[in-house]
Amino acid sequence: MQGPLWRRLAVVVAALILCTTTMPRAADKPPIKIGLLYSLSGMAAVVTEGTVYAHEIAAEEINAKGGLLGGRKIEYVTRDDKLKPGEAVKEFRRMVTRDKVDFVMGVISSGVALAVSEVAKEMKVLFVDTIAQTATLTEEQGHPYVVRTTTNSTIIGRTAALAASKGPWKTYYFIGPDYEWGHRVNADFWEFVQKKKEGVQKTGELWPKLGERDFSSHITTILNAKPDAVFSSLWGGDLIAFVKQANAYGFFNKVQFISTGAGDLDILKPLGAEMPDGLMATFMYAFDMPVKGKETSSRPGARPPKPCSKPCAVDSSRPCWATSSSGTSMDRRRLATTPVLPIRTPTTRSSA
Repeated sequence: MQGPLWRRLAVVVAALILCTTTMPRAADKPPIKIGLLYSLSGMAAVVTEGTVYAHEIAAEEINAKGGLLGGRKIEYVTRDDKLKPGEAVKEFRRMVTRDKVDFVMGVISSGVALAVSEVAKEMKVLFVDTIAQTATLTEEQGHPYVVRTTTNSTIIGRTAALAASKGPWKTYYFIGPDYEWGHRVNADFWEFVQKKKEGVQKTGELWPKLGERDFSSHITTILNAKPDAVFSSLWGGDLIAFVKQANAYGFFNKVQFISTGAGDLDILKPLGAEMPDGLMATFMYAFDMPVKGKETSSRPGARPPKPCSKPCAVDSSRPCWATSSSGTSMDRRRLATTPVLPIRTPTTRSSA
């Protein structure tokens, strides 16, 4: 019996040795390769630079805790789509075929997102939209290989329309970039504000090209039309340029400016003291915005907003500072724009 028993033990020991030498350890497991596709140059860089930093911070934290799916670390392949659909499609294909990414995350432009979505469907590779906000992407042209982690134009347009409908404004002028995002969100806003308020009128619309830097003719055209309010879907460097130039005309003292992007930190920071007070801005950041009954900030050492000196223009149930007041330093820039509802909202970017 000793012979057969020994042989059986030898087989077991050999099997254990084989398993321990061939079983992949956590360090040997292949990484989860994610393609990051963003417009990293030009007018969009003011937004996308911070987004890529956020991706990197998330990967560092996850990897430091051992990774995902049993120890797989996150690894990125980052590419610049240059705000061009053709370039984005080329880079998407390259990341999938050459870099062997598991899926792709991005982009910022709605027009680029629609193009990338089509190639994702063709190649059967998941595309996770992180910033681009046309509702068309996951509604009319949705498919199993595209999902979004951000809001969309319908949510932003209708929310802004709901807030605007509570104000006194009856005539609206529209300005937005001449591509998918501008046309879609402006349409979403206009359709809904007509349902919520009778008698509103559109006095005109302007469609500057994406990347426009001289808005002087657009500004004077709007002022000459004398609308009560302007709904703007400008974003990134375009919005920064518009605000700087409009200040010289006293633009924001003459019309109510409703913006889809003016609440973004990427806009507030470069504008600094040039950011006008009194704007209505839809933004999707998780700021600790005070609500009725809790008007002081939760940040240690933060100065409370100044008391209201006049009724709110939009909704008397909201703190007055939420529409037009200001504090000092960073509080001044943070409170100078208006969230459409004074509540905590998901942390995403509102752009194109």
